[in-house]
Amino acid sequence: MLAMTVVACDDGNGNGDDVDRTATEDEFLRERDDLDQYNLDYMGEKITVLGWDKGNYTEFNVETISSDNLLMAVYDRNKEIERRMHVDMEYLVVNNNSIPGLLQQDKITGQKAYDIIGCYSTSIVIYALQGFLMDINQIEECYINTEKPWWPDRMVDACSIGDGMYFFLGDMSPNVLGEMEVLFFNKELLANEWDVEATKAGVKPDKDSKGRDLVSPAAQWLYDMVYNGTWTLDELIKITMGADGEGYGDISGGNTANVKDPGDTYGIVSRYQVYSMFYQGSNMKLVEKDDAKTLKISEDYGSMKTVKLVQKLADWFKEDTVGCDEISLAGDYRAMMPGGRALFAALRCRHAGNFAEISYGILPCPKYDAKQANYYTAIGQPSTIFGIYSGCNDRGDKQEAYSMLSAVVECWASEGYRIVTPQLFEVNMQLKYADTQAETDMFEIVRGSICFDIGKIFTSQLYDMYQMPVRSAFNGVSWVSSYAAYKVPLQKAVENIVKTLDDLVFDGTTDE
Repeated sequence: MLAMTVVACDDGNGNGDDVDRTATEDEFLRERDDLDQYNLDYMGEKITVLGWDKGNYTEFNVETISSDNLLMAVYDRNKEIERRMHVDMEYLVVNNNSIPGLLQQDKITGQKAYDIIGCYSTSIVIYALQGFLMDINQIEECYINTEKPWWPDRMVDACSIGDGMYFFLGDMSPNVLGEMEVLFFNKELLANEWDVEATKAGVKPDKDSKGRDLVSPAAQWLYDMVYNGTWTLDELIKITMGADGEGYGDISGGNTANVKDPGDTYGIVSRYQVYSMFYQGSNMKLVEKDDAKTLKISEDYGSMKTVKLVQKLADWFKEDTVGCDEISLAGDYRAMMPGGRALFAALRCRHAGNFAEISYGILPCPKYDAKQANYYTAIGQPSTIFGIYSGCNDRGDKQEAYSMLSAVVECWASEGYRIVTPQLFEVNMQLKYADTQAETDMFEIVRGSICFDIGKIFTSQLYDMYQMPVRSAFNGVSWVSSYAAYKVPLQKAVENIVKTLDDLVFDGTTDE
């Protein structure tokens, strides 16, 4: 019976379902999509993508073969979409500020010139509120499979408004992956400071075929904590304080009265925006939906857990071992770790190119504590989020048009996962020192734990609320008093957003 089931589920092209695992993976064991089983052929239909041009990676149109690995991967991905779906992909790439006018003009003229929109993250919600994006839950035959690895685990919840889901993110865009907020560490500094302690603790590094250690005991110690689920904020704080618990000293000779300067050595460096990763990394939300599925400030935000987190960060931030660009560094904090003056750097993945001259590792944002089940990775705002344009050309049947676009989106994300993402990691993130499986594992843990909060998309309407807890910590102000001051304006801002939602009918139209 099992053998018959496998045969029955296979479509003859090596693209069976989960019953036959080997048929759903490529030669590198990366999962395939299910699209081939539907024998989709859109007869050369033109698909027009309206995209923004200011992402940190070229992600839309690459017209010619390139010697740049990432550009070549985007080129290959686009060709695969066209080949598999039998469509003609056309990309109109413009300044992000031009997109609203183009959409309004298209609505007025009725040209129906676009099919898929990809833009700066904080813009996409506005387009949803204005009725420009289709609710994919209303597509009768939708091919987007949110259970697949190219879509983040928490995407559905974070990208939904009411009962609808109007935008999505993931391996469609190298900019999303480039904006993942992670911890980099200098392997040499870590080994010098912590190898003895790691060895005493019984850490045994993995070995190569000749019996040589692949990484230092200290690096293995960090990776083991991530594997075992014990990589927590307390562990990070302890390590940044040094093996003697006294932090890192003044090597520049420029400090007076305990004033830090950019010439010092630090346990960790970053800036406000990225230090905010510790809130989302603690599995806490900014904005959530209530029982009526309308938006509200998350109960996490004013919780005792946030009070404790802010206090823990405040105690840590007082130490000379922590450097913040807006307070103590007055310079390019991204250059400090490769310069040998920082053990850790909390940065976005795209900054890995700064570290080409040193041996370094990558770690996910630590958990709040060991009781937390999973790691969570925040992403920076200069990332690309996509939606299906509600005003697309119906091609004679609106539902069939939406169904076709959902298939193109699924194919786009799927091919991006297998073609573009590996190049982003292996080449453009400069992890050429990643000579062990551990670094690859760390990147996959980071990518697989992306968490997306609609409160961060609404940042301009919500007073940059995602930064408020960490700013309170740096200012030494308790979260109880800080949140009391922020609560009323934040509540009013959310109410204004909800009112806008209530004035819309989420089928791609408004109540006008």
